[in-house]
Amino acid sequence: MSKQKIILGYARISTPKQKIRRQIDSISQFCSEAVIIEETYTGTSFKRPEWQKIMKLVEKDEVSCIIFDEISRMSRDAEDGYKTYKYFLEKNVEMVFLREPHLNSKTYYEAKAKKIDITINSGDKYTDEFLNAIMSNLNQYMLNLV
Repeated sequence: MSKQKIILGYARISTPKQKIRRQIDSISQFCSEAVIIEETYTGTSFKRPEWQKIMKLVEKDEVSCIIFDEISRMSRDAEDGYKTYKYFLEKNVEMVFLREPHLNSKTYYEAKAKKIDITINSGDKYTDEFLNAIMSNLNQYMLNLV
């Protein structure tokens, strides 16, 4: 019998002036069974102890979903966020961003399913390479928009 995976909610604030309660309430209203992980006063540090615990749980394949109030709570910068997003996709962890649903992993998978799957075979090698490259780049562009 396989172990039940957990749903996490991650709430983080960087400074004492910020309030974490709104994030917690939003996540709890969206999913009452989410285990809320709080991280406070992280400043600009990438060293977030609670986040590291989450990453270990993901690595052990114990997490089915992570809910964030917004994408900025997941990472400190765009590069880190992109890497983390890709990592969670690879680990089959669903991501939900309450304020930015267009960034949810479900939206990504829906866009990927709508991928244009055409292979050009005109008989001319160079024409085929050119048109197939355009189709490949168009698909990549559509995924990048997500």
